[in-house]
Amino acid sequence: MITLSKIAALANVSVSTASKAFSGSREVNEKTRELIFDIAKQHGVFRKFYNAKYPQIVIAVVIPEYHSGNYGVLISEMQRELDARDCTMIVTSANFLLEKNETLIDYYSNYTNADGIIIVDGNIDIPDSFVTPYVTIGAKESILSPLITVNLDSALFKAVKHFKDSGASSVGFISEEKTTSRLAAFRLAMKEIYGSCDERFISISKSRFEKGGYEATEKLIKNGALPRALVCGYDNIAYGAMRALADRGLSVPDDVAIVSFDDNPSSKYTVPSLSSIYIKRAECAKIAADTILNIILGAPYNKTVMLNAELNLRESTVI
Repeated sequence: MITLSKIAALANVSVSTASKAFSGSREVNEKTRELIFDIAKQHGVFRKFYNAKYPQIVIAVVIPEYHSGNYGVLISEMQRELDARDCTMIVTSANFLLEKNETLIDYYSNYTNADGIIIVDGNIDIPDSFVTPYVTIGAKESILSPLITVNLDSALFKAVKHFKDSGASSVGFISEEKTTSRLAAFRLAMKEIYGSCDERFISISKSRFEKGGYEATEKLIKNGALPRALVCGYDNIAYGAMRALADRGLSVPDDVAIVSFDDNPSSKYTVPSLSSIYIKRAECAKIAADTILNIILGAPYNKTVMLNAELNLRESTVI
């Protein structure tokens, strides 16, 4: 364990000088203070000894976008968890751009001196030399650690099996171009449960959110390939699909049953209420907050955490 005396020895100063540096004393010159702080940060114990006038920990959170209901709820939950731990949270969107993601992480680490960074859906390589504490949520690369991932596959398999058991002869998938991992999981579920995946029933729109769902559904209808049941890439896609079906005089779930991902708070209030795969955002936020603080304070933490999503069946899947 790194102690104050160990930090003092590494900095070649007295324990008293190290203590004064952390308390903000003017008796310690800035060059010595920076050396002591750098050593503490390298060993992940900076906040353990830092007792300045404003000791509030600053956590930067980098998300893919602001518009998504899923990320909006996650950020709200994270704000609640970090507020409860007397932390300040800064949120920035990378707009799904890898280069901007990397730039933001470098900015918060080297220019704003954030105490920690939480990267949501970050698909980037963090170099071994990176010293700022960080946590990744939902990263595609398993090499990122500490890592919190959400297992959607088991809940998706349950949804497809529900359609099979309910007698749905065909199941399709609609979404937009940023949900490739969910489409891949759908294909696997179909092959396991139905024996094959009919590509005619898959429609991917270049548009996003409700417009994307509307356009993808319209394409299936125009091609004469509307299946008995649909899996949507996320809830906003499902909202657009439901509108497109209604405009064609079709009913959910009597003509087409629908299940989706993310389970936004508004999904239980649609007509009919939307079945959706629930991502445990409150639990995810709590784990992320606990993990980043434990890293900053030099306390033990789990390097990988897997959360299982749950399927919430509502009126849209009653066949």
